[in-house]
Amino acid sequence: MKLIKLLLSAVLFCTLTFSVANVANSQSSSEITPEDIRDMMHTDRIPVREATETTGTPYLFPDFQDGHIVLTNGQTTNVLELRYNTYEQTLEFLDGYSALRMDPDHIQEFELFVDNTVYKFEKGYDARRLSEDDFVRLIIDDEIKFMAKHTTSFQEDVASYGTATQQDEYISDVTYYIQIGDGEIERIRSLNERRVMRQIDQFDDKVEDFANRNDTDFSDPDDVEELFQYYNKLLTENN
Repeated sequence: MKLIKLLLSAVLFCTLTFSVANVANSQSSSEITPEDIRDMMHTDRIPVREATETTGTPYLFPDFQDGHIVLTNGQTTNVLELRYNTYEQTLEFLDGYSALRMDPDHIQEFELFVDNTVYKFEKGYDARRLSEDDFVRLIIDDEIKFMAKHTTSFQEDVASYGTATQQDEYISDVTYYIQIGDGEIERIRSLNERRVMRQIDQFDDKVEDFANRNDTDFSDPDDVEELFQYYNKLLTENN
């Protein structure tokens, strides 16, 4: 009898130990799969292709791109094929031959890997025409935060140039923001020399010299990013 009790106790102990280990492993793992996403939150199945009679696109990149997502609970997905809908401000992922739309309330940030460039999007920034629930792209994330909010509008029955035919059209737009240190987030209403240089309150001569030497086009986002990267370098080196 004692031997049987000892054997039963040993089996029970091993079972409990195995169960606890499984729970601990599942909780310690921060990566989740598409199947986990479907189980955890509301997703909508959507068509992968848009109607051909509509011009433009509601997506930042029309094709799905590799990327990953950080959820509001802190968990991170595996690498997924993602597509950012800037018209509906939603994120879609490819699951087999289907595209699933995720509830943006469950997403804190995400990254897209496109042509050796990482496009990082986050929530939590508050400024004029920008709420903490909006995704912004962090172009520079350092002493300077240079950010872009991508949006798309939809217009129906737009007349086609040179014809009497009318069609629907998606029109994309970008609004830029900048934050220096712990200062307020400022909206840059449009990219031009006056509005960009107005954000420079230190090392004015050096930044102006950089712009002249590099023939900076203040209407070109890439040139403005390069200028702010230089300004960021001056700030970090002198802090």
